[in-house]
Parts: sequence; structure tokens; C-alpha cells
Amino acid sequence: MSHTVALINQLRNKKFRITQLRKTLIEELGISKKPLSAGEIIEHLKKEKVIVHKTSVYRELAFLLEQGVVRKITFGEKKDRFELAIMHHHHAVCQKCGEVEDLLHVEKKIKQIEQTLSQKQFKVEHHLVEFLGLCKKCQ
Repeated sequence: MSHTVALINQLRNKKFRITQLRKTLIEELGISKKPLSAGEIIEHLKKEKVIVHKTSVYRELAFLLEQGVVRKITFGEKKDRFELAIMHHHHAVCQKCGEVEDLLHVEKKIKQIEQTLSQKQFKVEHHLVEFLGLCKKCQ
């Protein structure tokens, strides 16, 4: 089962309606190789000839965030970006061109840090690791 289907079923199981916009947003984020801002999502949908209202997109993204279907990321910018909440991972972000690299293999080191903090009586509730810099093309 694909991640998008699983997330749509997650909403169905909670008895939420699967509107066309909700399904489209989940699918759009599912095919994207990087987290997208609401504006980028709207632009992608316009290119696909899908008519959406900006307010509706923001409202539905807030709903999907509240339901744990998407995750919000800022990358040190003023705009929020969204990705499917399928697996916790971290990012390396080029501050010049915006290229985003998913860092999937750092969890072991993160767990070690959390264990060290736990030994010092610090309870980690959430963590966020983002590396900001310049990609190879922009250096």
C-alpha cells in the first residue's frame, strides 16, 4: 500500500470525509521530492489545470497538519513548507537555490544524543535537525 493511500485511509478510519482537495493535496505532497509551501502547491495545481482557492488550500493544510497527515517545516525561512508525515527524517537545505536533501541515515546518531540527554534527566519531547548551507551547484 502506498503512503498516500495509507494516509487517506487513516482519515477515513477517523470518519473524516475525503474531499477532492484533501486527496489532491496528499497526492501532490506524495509525489514531491521536497517539502512544498502552500504557494508552490497552488502553482503545481494550476499547471495541472486544477482550480483551487488559496484560502481552501491553507485551511486543508491546517486540517491535515492537525490530523498528523502532514508535517510543517520552516527551514529558517518565513514561509512554512509541508511534507507527508510518513517517516521522521531530517534535511540539508541550500540557502541559495532551495534544494532540499533528505537525510535518512542519521537516526542512529540522534538516538544516541537522546539517550545521553535522558541520562542527564532531560526528557526530549521533539527534535528538529536542519542543516542550512550551500549545495554543490551554488558553492
